[in-house]
Amino acid sequence: MDETVTNKMELVRKEALDFLKDNNTCVVATTSKDSPFASTVYYIVDDAFTFYFATQTNTKKYMNLERNGKIALVIGTGPKHISVN
Repeated sequence: MDETVTNKMELVRKEALDFLKDNNTCVVATTSKDSPFASTVYYIVDDAFTFYFATQTNTKKYMNLERNGKIALVIGTGPKHISVN
């Protein structure tokens, strides 16, 4: 891979990780059958972009995650809008 492309990819990775580490709350969206459910949680993220958050086992969020481990996250409220996929 071209060194310039590699450098740009590393810069984007660093900026994304800095953005994620500069915040500590996110909205976690899960599903219950056909109904969406979203809640705000505190999170941490490591250098490998692995997210961690805690929830109690008697919450709707936890029960939804037990049935379907797929989630969507929203982090940040502005004023600058950034998307990280």
